[in-house]
Amino acid sequence: MKNRWVCFVFCILYVSCLWSAVSAARKTATFCAYFVEWGVYARDYFVADIPVDKLTHIKYAFIEPADITGDGYFECRLFDTWAALEKPMDRLVPGTDPSQDEHRGNLNQFRVLRRNHPDLTVLMSLGGWTLSYNFPVIASTEAHRTHFAEFCVQFMHEHGFDGIDIDWEYPGPSDRDNFTLLLETFRNTLDDLSDTTGIYYPLSIAAPAGPALIMNIDLPAIEPYLDFINLMTYDFNGIWSSQTAYNSPLYTSPDDPMGPTWNSDAAVQTYLIDIPPEKLNLGMAYYGRGFQNLHNTGPNPGYPGRYADVTAGSPVQGTWDDTGVFDYWDIVNRFSGTFQHSVDPLPVLDGYTRYWDAEQIATYVFHPDAVGQTGFYWLGYDDPQSLTAKVQYARSLNLGGVVIWELSQESSPGVLLYPLTDAIHAALIHDQCLNHGDVNFDGIITAYDAQIAFMIALGLHTPSFEEECAADCNGDGVVTAGDAQLIFYAALGIGECEDQVEKR
Repeated sequence: MKNRWVCFVFCILYVSCLWSAVSAARKTATFCAYFVEWGVYARDYFVADIPVDKLTHIKYAFIEPADITGDGYFECRLFDTWAALEKPMDRLVPGTDPSQDEHRGNLNQFRVLRRNHPDLTVLMSLGGWTLSYNFPVIASTEAHRTHFAEFCVQFMHEHGFDGIDIDWEYPGPSDRDNFTLLLETFRNTLDDLSDTTGIYYPLSIAAPAGPALIMNIDLPAIEPYLDFINLMTYDFNGIWSSQTAYNSPLYTSPDDPMGPTWNSDAAVQTYLIDIPPEKLNLGMAYYGRGFQNLHNTGPNPGYPGRYADVTAGSPVQGTWDDTGVFDYWDIVNRFSGTFQHSVDPLPVLDGYTRYWDAEQIATYVFHPDAVGQTGFYWLGYDDPQSLTAKVQYARSLNLGGVVIWELSQESSPGVLLYPLTDAIHAALIHDQCLNHGDVNFDGIITAYDAQIAFMIALGLHTPSFEEECAADCNGDGVVTAGDAQLIFYAALGIGECEDQVEKR
């Protein structure tokens, strides 16, 4: 045994000289999340609170397209300068230097965060639901498109972002070609900056899930200009609906009055006709939508309250307003007691029942007194169980990853617990952890895999999600020199890694 260990160490030292030849491992799944500029107020959510070790991309919401000078041409500007640049933050990213004003404003804090995590990609997201009204004019002529793109790319560079996300909600039928031209202009302008800096700047969009809105986008034409497309596979239903229904159903149901196209899977399948799967991120929500004063209990006794008739447009007081939107932490507080970290289904209180919908891959709570009364709810939402299933769905189709709206809705103000993020991250790791011992994913376990694991154990290589899981040969959750030794033995044919999850 001692001689084998000496041989292992010798091989490690020998292969180390080849480290620069390490080929890129299979692409890490994207885990993208929105950070909202206004979260630093009542939501009490700061850049320092982001579970950055779990994420690959963050989108800063939102930058405003505005006619700053009044000349009819549009530029990018901060919507809330105080929050973005000036507000002293209550909690600080480690390494913040107050003498350099790094404690002030979201963007200064993001500079520190990116300094600490150089692999993190932070995009500035333009528009959003309330700030998209100028896009039709911006995209309408070459002069408008060029002016806007050139200004915004320079704005991006000056404020320390890594790329641009365009969240136009939504292009209309007459905007179809102009939207494509706008994306082409942005891609070319970003590439011009790359020629100067030597840095690549990604471009993405937030894309609609409804069939009528998807038709307004020329998917084959926009695909070459984009690094990825974030599908807004949420907000399918809400208080504007005539029946209780899920905010983000994965699949359809025979009971759904909206038919078979009103769900996440239908949207994904539509995009997959023209878009490579690796460019698609499945949208998921850290909030739910509730209804009250139901007219009946719905058509299916197996799912009481689901698709019950309601009066469309009736206000429902949610977490922050009367739009019926409930943050995840608020759902837990109201129906399960004090918010807590749990990746398992939580109990319910006060006459409510939690239902798992195996048809549509969603969760809801329902109180029988919601029929005919206010103050009681049918509320559909996502929890760790449904989000895990959605990650598994996304990876089964080889999608690029997932995107969530939005970080501050996960845990109650000032409480730093991440049950949803942890569940998604664990599902991404579980799904990708299929090649135990084959750390470089070349289809065979060799001494080279052991060398990579050894470098991870020593802290000389920062692993991707997949590399870390594959290098954890004994399945104890941490990569050590012992894992590297086990991989070396597996390469010699005298051992194997533990089957902590599925093997290839």
